[in-house]
Amino acid sequence: MIDVIQRLHRERDALEAKTEKLCKFIASRRHEELPDFQREMLVAQYHAMQTYLGILKLRIADLMTPERAE
Repeated sequence: MIDVIQRLHRERDALEAKTEKLCKFIASRRHEELPDFQREMLVAQYHAMQTYLGILKLRIADLMTPERAE
């Protein structure tokens, strides 16, 4: 079980870094220079990444509860 939790932590950390980078890009001037569709898709991708990140955090929390550790 510890291996699964460690893998989820690594996945969460990597996704957090990518999500942060995308957020900064969306707030940048370069993002504004993209075609409308591309901008919209990047924002949708950001929201999907946020949802995925939330799910990873919930899974980690669930696996770390005392009942699961037994």
